[in-house]
Amino acid sequence: MRHLLRTFGIVAITFAIAFWYAEKALFGGIDPDGTLQESAFLPMTYFLGVIGLISLVASFAVKPKR
Repeated sequence: MRHLLRTFGIVAITFAIAFWYAEKALFGGIDPDGTLQESAFLPMTYFLGVIGLISLVASFAVKPKR
């Protein structure tokens, strides 16, 4: 269980970093006409980052099976 949680946490944080990079590279900012350009990448970054951190913390809190 610990290995599964730790792997899931690392994968989620990796995807969060990839989504953050995609947001910064492709979207974000204000157009010349004043329109704010946002995408779904930014909320997914926060969602996956939080889920990844919770999974990593839980992987250290779970006791190993004997």
